[in-house]
Amino acid sequence: MTNVMEIYVDSTHKTNVNKAELFTIIGEEGGVGVPLGYMLMEKKPTEDSRLFPGEVTACCTRFFSYARELGLNPTLLHTDKCTSEIGGLQVFPTCRIIVW
Repeated sequence: MTNVMEIYVDSTHKTNVNKAELFTIIGEEGGVGVPLGYMLMEKKPTEDSRLFPGEVTACCTRFFSYARELGLNPTLLHTDKCTSEIGGLQVFPTCRIIVW
């Protein structure tokens, strides 16, 4: 994974009744998209909140940290406006994040 300089991160959101979300890291190498990692997360509400306070960001941070530990060190990151993904991508401090 050390040759991958550009990655794309996205997830499914509200696409199933189980509130499970699939996160994907796609690497770009030689003009071709290559799947590098998947994380399936089931979101469960807590008693003190209607939403998922920090749960998704914490999971994204761990997911991206594991990818970094395995050698992923991109210089350019593409993601949508998902604040949990953007927060988790902070594990790559020298990367430029492009939000679309």
